[in-house]
Amino acid sequence: MRHRLALALLALFPAAPALAGDWLDLSQHRWSFVAEGGATFTPNVDISGAHQSNATNGWHTVAPDLRAEAWLTAPGALWLGIVAQPLNADFRATLTNPISLNGQTLQKGQPATLNFQFPSIRATANYPVWSEGGMELRLGGSLIARYASNTLKSGANRFQINNVLGLPLLDVEAHAALGGPWSALIRLDGLPAENGTGVLDGFAGVRYDFESGQALEVGTRAFYGGYVPNTTNQLNNRVWFQSVVARLVF
Repeated sequence: MRHRLALALLALFPAAPALAGDWLDLSQHRWSFVAEGGATFTPNVDISGAHQSNATNGWHTVAPDLRAEAWLTAPGALWLGIVAQPLNADFRATLTNPISLNGQTLQKGQPATLNFQFPSIRATANYPVWSEGGMELRLGGSLIARYASNTLKSGANRFQINNVLGLPLLDVEAHAALGGPWSALIRLDGLPAENGTGVLDGFAGVRYDFESGQALEVGTRAFYGGYVPNTTNQLNNRVWFQSVVARLVF
């Protein structure tokens, strides 16, 4: 089972041929699972038509943060993981600029609602590249498949755009022992892209390891999802989420 999952995950990465031999020795690896929950705030929402100004400037909402992960890990070795994250946020405010799509226009000042959905699943592999004095740096890559849906409504008018996209991401993870069962950690998956199209997902927090083998992580998560085609039949969207989360590792 372990070897079949490892081969399936590594087949997703262009660097898979290099991750052979001892890297695929999973005899000392064990499964762990993560359940994350928290609250998400949107500091910035940018929805616009092609080459238009942001029609949702200053819109905010609070939504639940939910996330599930499964990891196959061992100290000082290759880590493999799968992450699933539903993301759904509803907004209600007044349009701050006109927005046009497919020949229809919603005017500035109209009350409107926005439903933003961005569920995703990703596969990750990383490996330690540096370790010293209770600190470790891991580098790797992820492949994310995400579905994006934007539904903007005002009165009888309704703009809805759906798309599916797969992206490779750079994965960076760092740990630092703080003494006793405490440690600090940073995790980042991201893809810098032109014109705001891309994904950035980062977590920073502290971890407490229980004697039972479980752990609790508490911190903040920043998430950005953007798709900016700048075409007359698509909505440009750039949305930032900031979350406070707790993560149970078992």
